[in-house]
Amino acid sequence: MLRLFNTGYAVLFILLASLSVAIAAESAFTGSESCSSCHAEQQRSWKGSDHDLAMQHTRKDTVLGDFNNTEFSANGITSRFFKNDGRFWVNTDGPDGNMQDFEIKYTFGVTPLQQYLIEFPGGRIQTLGIAWDTRPANDGGQRWFHLYPDQTINAGDDLHWTGAQQNWNYESKMYLNNLIKVIRNRDCQVIVGGYTSEDFIPTDDYPTSWQLSAEFATAVTRYFNDVGKIDYTRLAAIGYGKYQPLLGEESSLKTKANNRINIIISDL
Repeated sequence: MLRLFNTGYAVLFILLASLSVAIAAESAFTGSESCSSCHAEQQRSWKGSDHDLAMQHTRKDTVLGDFNNTEFSANGITSRFFKNDGRFWVNTDGPDGNMQDFEIKYTFGVTPLQQYLIEFPGGRIQTLGIAWDTRPANDGGQRWFHLYPDQTINAGDDLHWTGAQQNWNYESKMYLNNLIKVIRNRDCQVIVGGYTSEDFIPTDDYPTSWQLSAEFATAVTRYFNDVGKIDYTRLAAIGYGKYQPLLGEESSLKTKANNRINIIISDL
């Protein structure tokens, strides 16, 4: 079940799958191939580089770790890495401390280590605390290791892989803090639009995508007011539901891209 926080602006940090910022106009994701027509040489240099390969969907040619039913123990937890029907999984302790199966959705990095990202409902992406050492075996690599080997980190701790500090979307806070500086120094109106993906799942708290998308937008306006001291008379929050997706059903990135916030800053 999708669980959200209704108080404060905590929802902001667990639900921003992407942050799209526009100055009086919305923008859309176009992909790296759109750069090649004007920057062909740079595109060729970038293709296949560590930057190009930094974050990829899990496939047999992108996953470097050993998922052949391999076990790794750390901090009293034995995790198991395995494959099922061509997909990559880990059995490890979840947010409630119980052992659960989680599908690995993305890889991050290629050398000297590779980390693994797991999607939670609502577009939240968490970074697993166990990584794969991609160095050659004779250099001490080709093994699983824990990012916090000397600490016991239990479920509920912010440093636990399901906690706030391991949330891939957490850096949205930095973008918003930078925007606050811009808004403070401009005579402007700020319109925050919230959107959900088309695969929205109703819950008791959010029976429709309209309500959830409005909560996305309202969370940002609350943050602007609480943290940035931006007066509410300069802020507006609008929920668009699931009806204006950036990417269609054919895209593997649709959930991440369509769960989003657009911020329009319009000079008065």
